[in-house]
Amino acid sequence: MTLKSNKNAINMKLDEQLTFDAASGTLSLPEGFYEESLVSTGVTLDQLKKIQKNDANLMAATTYAAGERAAKELKANPELSELVLSYNRGLDQTSTYFAREGTTPVRHVIETYGADGGELKKVHKHIKSLFDAINT
Repeated sequence: MTLKSNKNAINMKLDEQLTFDAASGTLSLPEGFYEESLVSTGVTLDQLKKIQKNDANLMAATTYAAGERAAKELKANPELSELVLSYNRGLDQTSTYFAREGTTPVRHVIETYGADGGELKKVHKHIKSLFDAINT
């Protein structure tokens, strides 16, 4: 299977840029990597930071309002174990889960669909097959 992401990774020379630290078990990319990826979009880092700040403030506000409402609804409806709020942010979807029990009553999941969300699904499937082969 040919993945568009593989071609993009080759074009960006990602394999050459990735470093591995065995002591901490981490992979990392060099400083400025993300900024360089923005060049072809016409979006500046400052513009992106404004959008990200807006997104962070929006997530905090929606979590606060929905959390207040979720607590009220969970109290009134003991049969419910969790509530979820989902909303679109451009090409992404943010979901906030409010659980009745557990050590983490609030969880956020951001799903990135992008212009080609199917490509990300293909990448996940490919990576899963690699890990399946490691673990068998």
